[in-house]
Amino acid sequence: MSEQQIKAAAGEVEAASELAEGGYTPEVFETVATPLQVEALNKFAARQAADGAKLAATGAMKTTEKSARTLYTKDRDLGRSAFPKDPAAREALGLSGRAPQSLDELITAARTLAKEGQSNQLYAARLAAKAVTAAKLTQLSKAIDALVTANLAQEAAIAAVPQATKERDLAYQALKAWMSEYRAFAKAQLKDRPDVLKRLLLV
Repeated sequence: MSEQQIKAAAGEVEAASELAEGGYTPEVFETVATPLQVEALNKFAARQAADGAKLAATGAMKTTEKSARTLYTKDRDLGRSAFPKDPAAREALGLSGRAPQSLDELITAARTLAKEGQSNQLYAARLAAKAVTAAKLTQLSKAIDALVTANLAQEAAIAAVPQATKERDLAYQALKAWMSEYRAFAKAQLKDRPDVLKRLLLV
């Protein structure tokens, strides 16, 4: 039901008594129909906003992940060059084996490198000698923190869409159901008054 239909019905004078016989008084359109219509519009807007938030969060996540992976990959390659024949050190620093592929693997590996590379003085010295300084490890740690935050934001935004969709659909169905009853009554009550039905925007 559109705002125009509500206004037309609420402002109808000539057939007001006929509509009132079905309970459709100006007050009902103001206190029932209008809130239903406003709620439907608000829930539609909320669903659109949820879509926008999801797109924005996904874009931010991609950008943040790309930045974190770039930092980690550079530090990882340099770090591995610092321990060419020291598998124990590589293992402790999370530098052994293949490069991390999944998001969880990236977060775990980067945090291991940042933590162990700063807390172990021997590792720290050898890493710094290959340009993996404490400052770079701190930068990497911050990048991973930002990545975790962006991922949580994306997950929340994705989860919000189905709920917003459900609320939008429920609001629309409530408005549609009310309008269907009103339309059926008005058309039956005023079937010999096509001029009024046209004025009520029901034909």
